[in-house]
Amino acid sequence: MVLSVANVAKEQEAFIREKLQIIARELHPSVTEDEEIVRRALFAVRNQAVVFHRYISVFSILTTTVRDVRAAEVIIDFRGNTISCSCPQEGWCRHQVSVLLSLYQYIDSVQEWVSSWRSKKTVDLQALANIRTPESWLKMVDEVLSHYFHGDEEIPAFMYTNIAENALEKLNKQMPFEREWQPIYKLFMELAVVNRLSLRFTKSRSVDEHLLENFFHKRFQSIQNIVHEIPGTSRLFATDPFFDQMQLLLRELLFEQEGFINRKMNLYLLFWDEVFTEKRRALEELVYLQEQREMPVPEVLNVFYIILKNDSAIEENIQHINPEHADIHLGLVKFAYAKQNGRAAELILRAILPHLEAFIQRVKNVYRSSVVSSIYSLYEHIDLSEDEEILLYSSFGKDGIHQYSQ
Repeated sequence: MVLSVANVAKEQEAFIREKLQIIARELHPSVTEDEEIVRRALFAVRNQAVVFHRYISVFSILTTTVRDVRAAEVIIDFRGNTISCSCPQEGWCRHQVSVLLSLYQYIDSVQEWVSSWRSKKTVDLQALANIRTPESWLKMVDEVLSHYFHGDEEIPAFMYTNIAENALEKLNKQMPFEREWQPIYKLFMELAVVNRLSLRFTKSRSVDEHLLENFFHKRFQSIQNIVHEIPGTSRLFATDPFFDQMQLLLRELLFEQEGFINRKMNLYLLFWDEVFTEKRRALEELVYLQEQREMPVPEVLNVFYIILKNDSAIEENIQHINPEHADIHLGLVKFAYAKQNGRAAELILRAILPHLEAFIQRVKNVYRSSVVSSIYSLYEHIDLSEDEEILLYSSFGKDGIHQYSQ
């Protein structure tokens, strides 16, 4: 039987349109490599380099070959919703795109699809990358992310993690060649992407908070890995404006965008522990915070009292503990230990002791034992009175039996 490509295309129109919609979202016309994929795919379609071999209708599997420098076999499993290519390139390749466009020409205009895709290019990423300023780098982030947004259309929560990874992959292709600039570039892009996407889902009505928590968790891990590549001292003078901009992005993330305070606070502490190490910068941030009329997270002042070893200010600031922010205080304790400020850690640990039970009860059962173990490890560093020990172990409940028996 002669293979009717037109019939296959019409039968599988929904699949073809869906995949091309994904391609339009994941390949960006401002990225040279992505533009090359689409350009060469279009060339293959025009030169009839796509050969359709067989279609097994029982299983809805289409086998094709794309004539190239080295022929590539592309197999589409419509029922399994997959498309694969024999070439070594990861993700979308010109062969997969050319097969989909070859099918698409039987149901709609390929030229219109390509023109629509190219029309989304507003700036040249390479040109922006060559202008080494924080403003230029932020424009690169906004350009890449704009490709995923359509006005105020809400984006499903599960997509944010993929959007971030896809956007960062494209941005990292424009990374500076100088080794000393590379970790700074990666860190800047990570923080800027988190800032922009966080602003986006802060406005969303999504109830899938666990998916957004996962987004923050993955980005935190990635940033944590990059931070260790940043030199604590002997930085280039030319990098100062980029660290200044990251300081502003971090402020905006924590103080101007609602929700996920604990996740954002972890990020804030990471930067002030590992990245922003100058005393001058800490004093500058403290002055900024003290000048604010409203402080959504007053506990953040303790970050700088810890750095500057102002124990009396810490004592005053922890007179009134917000029970909902007990985990923020636990993070501050770890921060204090990292900064060799055991006195500050002790003050905070004693202040939050009455609030531990309520905090632990809010933790999901599956995580409660490990949280109790983590809290206990913090209290091991200080000498508690008998009454304080009783209060600590009663807060742990049955999850603290192991610690109590030691």
